[in-house]
Amino acid sequence: MLRHHRLQRFLPLVLLVVLAAVTPLDDAHAQDAPGRIKGFVKDGETGELLDYANVLLAGTTRGTMSLGGGVFYFNVAPGTYTVKVLYLGYAPMEQTVTVTAGGTIEVAFTLETVIVETLQAFDVAGAEYMVEVKSAVTEHTVSAETFEKYAIDSVEDALAKQAGVVSRAGELYVRGGRSGEVQYQMDGVTVSNPLGTGHMEVSTLAVESMALVTGGLDAKYGNALSGVANITTKEGGEKFGGGVRWLTDDFGRQDKTYTNYDRLEYGFGGPTPVKGLTYFLAGDLTFSDGENTSVAHRPETKIKLGDTTLMKFRRRQFNQAKGSLKLAYSFDESKKITAEYSYSRSMNERYSPNWSVEGYGRRIVYMPTVLFRSNANVTGWFATGGAIPVYYGPWFETMLEDATTVMVIEQLNDSERHVPMPVLEVRSAADNRLYHVIAQPQFDGFKYPYSSFSTVAEDSSYTDFNSANRSLQSTAIGQVAKIVWRQNITESTFYIVRLGLVAFDSRNDVQGKDPYQYNHGGIDNPGVFFGQRRLYQQGTDYYTDPLSAYYITTSDYFTYTEEYSRTYSLGFELVSNRWAGHLLEGGAGVRYNDLERYALANPARMRQSRFTLEWSQGGNRNVFHTYNPEAYWYMQDRWEYEGMVVNYGLRWDMFSPGSSAAIELANEDVDANVTKYKTAFQPRLGFAFPITERDGFHFHYGRFVQFPSREYLFASQDPVGMGGGTLGNPNLQPETTIQYSAGIKHQFSDYVAGQFSLYSKDIYDLIAATQVTDESTGTTLARYINKAYASARGI
Repeated sequence: MLRHHRLQRFLPLVLLVVLAAVTPLDDAHAQDAPGRIKGFVKDGETGELLDYANVLLAGTTRGTMSLGGGVFYFNVAPGTYTVKVLYLGYAPMEQTVTVTAGGTIEVAFTLETVIVETLQAFDVAGAEYMVEVKSAVTEHTVSAETFEKYAIDSVEDALAKQAGVVSRAGELYVRGGRSGEVQYQMDGVTVSNPLGTGHMEVSTLAVESMALVTGGLDAKYGNALSGVANITTKEGGEKFGGGVRWLTDDFGRQDKTYTNYDRLEYGFGGPTPVKGLTYFLAGDLTFSDGENTSVAHRPETKIKLGDTTLMKFRRRQFNQAKGSLKLAYSFDESKKITAEYSYSRSMNERYSPNWSVEGYGRRIVYMPTVLFRSNANVTGWFATGGAIPVYYGPWFETMLEDATTVMVIEQLNDSERHVPMPVLEVRSAADNRLYHVIAQPQFDGFKYPYSSFSTVAEDSSYTDFNSANRSLQSTAIGQVAKIVWRQNITESTFYIVRLGLVAFDSRNDVQGKDPYQYNHGGIDNPGVFFGQRRLYQQGTDYYTDPLSAYYITTSDYFTYTEEYSRTYSLGFELVSNRWAGHLLEGGAGVRYNDLERYALANPARMRQSRFTLEWSQGGNRNVFHTYNPEAYWYMQDRWEYEGMVVNYGLRWDMFSPGSSAAIELANEDVDANVTKYKTAFQPRLGFAFPITERDGFHFHYGRFVQFPSREYLFASQDPVGMGGGTLGNPNLQPETTIQYSAGIKHQFSDYVAGQFSLYSKDIYDLIAATQVTDESTGTTLARYINKAYASARGI
């Protein structure tokens, strides 16, 4: 079933949900992903650590006291804060710090003694250290300022620039892992496609910060073997602000344009007339022809005012639009809700040298032949069951007028069928002889050796064509709607609830055609008589002209694909630092996937099952529609004692292929029982301690699992219909990584810092393919299994 009409109903529903979620009530300043301020207070003359100093967050009602060696903590929402320290007998001191989502800022206050009678106000400016010397996590952070100032095209581009990350063909490989092993999140909500075909993309001007965790993953992170990329999106502030930028490689002369690249980005936000309600709107439009320009003809769009054309443009090979709207509303200082809707749409044309040719091809028409003969019982025109190639020409347009209607006889074993048909005489392209044919073409197109390529129309049989117009066009839509609620239970404890809907839709086709409308090799033509006739085979006899190596006929590209993915998620997270020296976290969540794939090779071909005799669309088929649930919980603690920090935690993940999952392969060596619930416990342990204020050492051990892409699980198991594809296996186990890492961090100066890390990874149950035979059909095909092992060592 084709699903592309469902998109029309999704956007209005999401907008209603987002608007309803942010119905305003009051005010607060908490962010979705909390940050942390840690500091210590000491005497400027003696260096003695000072307990019982009063520490305040200026502009708020929050405060605390330095204890346990002059140390204090604040758990706060991301943002900029002014920390003020008051101590009797010392001059007041304050510093301004910026807290990022999930980050920890350390500040030091060195107080100077004063005589009360001569106290006076003064300002002190402090800068945070560039390295976190008490963290066992290997994390790369990119701020909004970095996105705005430097040549970073996308979040993926920023990730590819980090140490330990390699980008190839748009895929990221982290620390020796495979592609697809990085989980993407937006404000803590997973936005990766369960079918394994990408993730939600956002505009760079919508990003407040981006953190890539490649080592030392805490128990809160799961279902990722190599790393987690968490994107925190911007919220509107107390004042309106934003920006617009345009990037292009068009420098005035079209022959100097490299890829015909243009990109418009925008992002702005601020308060609304409703007190406490803020918004941030961002997006970008990107258009490019790429390095290899196709010769496809694209329609021109004109914007007019009356008879005057204001603007005209054509679609390019690569076109993408992204946008997002985030609303935030605060009830009071302890409660806040945010709602965000993000949208991404791309329309791209596939480039292939063999599908980027423009010229003339000699057109061939296959006509069914008839023969006049007589036998003992009847004399007349008999259907031969054959067909001859005839060069296209003016006769083709007038053949019905030129034909004579006669009674054509089809002999069926002991019976005959008489059908009136138009018959005319034509000359065969194969042997140049005259034949009588029925004026109903069975095929009209191009076929070697009769068709040849030319840059000019050498005679009336040559027809102009543009093979790029028959190449694959891809349309992909991603949508994310999420609501995040945060509430402080006490000054030291808060919880977060996240509700998300992530949707992906894609369609790959030729000129918007449905499968039965394709014109390509491998078509079974029903013919006039004798049922199915396969006149047009795929292979070199169809696709290639030996005299023109890049010549491809007007065949439509031979694949059609539709994908549909909906993921519904609910997550809960509790954070507390109630006990001195401990930061406790725990959480749980569920996800539910509704997934469908409709992929056909040679989509116009009708295939008949030799077992059921039923006809189905497509030469090779990978068609499934399935539902599957997932769940998780985790507990972790960050324990800090006398300068040393220990992170320890435990995570549990559950995945089910769904109640309807079954092994359809008939092979006695293959276990036909499907494990309905697959679970995995994953311990995590790490520690870190500072060597100096500018140096730190860390170590981490962790066990990580990642459940297979749903394509591997649910791909068709039909050994005949899959053709050359790989059979799905709903009994696949999660891939498992055991990783050790250690490293040293050092800040060389106020502006230069570095990190040196070693890691070792052993990866088990990697998914591979093996040859199996279906005993009911005798067909041998590849099938996904857990088979491979890998290891990675690196610096």
